[in-house]
Amino acid sequence: MVTWSYTIMGSTEATTYDFLFLKFIQSFLTEKTRKSYNFNRRICIPNSIIKSFIQKKYDELVTLVSEQKSRLAFQVFGVFLMRHGAKMTDNVKELILKHSHWEDEKEQLLESKDRNERMFYLSDFSGKIKNYFEGVKTTVPFESPDDIVQKLRKQGVIKTNYPFIAAPERAPIDYVIKE
Repeated sequence: MVTWSYTIMGSTEATTYDFLFLKFIQSFLTEKTRKSYNFNRRICIPNSIIKSFIQKKYDELVTLVSEQKSRLAFQVFGVFLMRHGAKMTDNVKELILKHSHWEDEKEQLLESKDRNERMFYLSDFSGKIKNYFEGVKTTVPFESPDDIVQKLRKQGVIKTNYPFIAAPERAPIDYVIKE
């Protein structure tokens, strides 16, 4: 899996979990509902519908997250819930915070710049989880690979304007929950 940023959503693994949670919600839509929100072969479901299915299938969704045995899955789940202003029980907040400890990651990143960046984003995320209120959409910082490339161009690290440049890979973090 590729890591391009130390934001919570800065890796292909994170986007895979985000997609898994959305697919889970989509699996409960009727065919009629799916067709009514199908734009250019992509299902674009309104936030209100996603939020209502999160509410209805909350326990099953929490089980799905737990089955991933990944700290990142819990972190992405927090992003997913906050992005939609959805329900987040105190127990789930505690689980997300338990799996968002800097101590679990700090020894994995050798470069001080990487450590500082990850610690910043993890601290920001944990603060947002602690202060989250249901119904209030909360944004968590996200850098796409293209954002990284544009930032590196501005810094003069990437000197070409060739459009198909991949963001440099960063050291991945092992998020496996150790039993």
